[in-house]
Amino acid sequence: MSMANLFSEDYQPIAGSDPEQLMTPFVLFTDKVLPPIQEKILELDEKVVFSAAVDRNGFLPTHKISKPQGPDPVWNNANCRNRRMFNDRTGLAAGQNKEKFLLQTYRRDMGGGKFVMMKDLSAPITVQGRHWGGLRIGYSIWRLSPSRNRGQSATGTALPPYSTWFSATSYMSKLRSLPRPIAARTGRLNRSGTRCSVMPPCERSGSSRADRS
Repeated sequence: MSMANLFSEDYQPIAGSDPEQLMTPFVLFTDKVLPPIQEKILELDEKVVFSAAVDRNGFLPTHKISKPQGPDPVWNNANCRNRRMFNDRTGLAAGQNKEKFLLQTYRRDMGGGKFVMMKDLSAPITVQGRHWGGLRIGYSIWRLSPSRNRGQSATGTALPPYSTWFSATSYMSKLRSLPRPIAARTGRLNRSGTRCSVMPPCERSGSSRADRS
């Protein structure tokens, strides 16, 4: 894979896709190399809903939820997350961030009027010194039912926000324990190791509107 193709911004629409899916010169490459990395991260904790790399424009080439599209755009939106442009505020911030990490809070639009409150933890991806994009890890801010399936809402009465006692620190610690190239160079959260949920400089709140990632 050449650097020119890897950093290509030649996004070609896939005819008939709804929501629109795109192809680039690097999609087939990322379909081969990213799944073992991204899906390993899903095993860190049951609260992790997704792990996916996006380029600096918010384009998400490879995703575990990548079923072939059908005639229903609402179903497609929830089940065909790959080859999509997530250039909402949260997605662009994750793809363009060059700091050690970025923690955001946002409403994830699953289509059909369904939304999931999420924390989005991302770290930059660099290739030969060039900033390609970011690795996004999305996890629920609510305590989840042990019997739930990943990506589905918990049933029963909602409990207090999980983010009040679960911090990004534990995820970063787990990421560092993974073998390279899975583990990203994330550095320290901050000098004191304080939870980002109570440190405004560490955490950026998402828009009040729903983001699609």
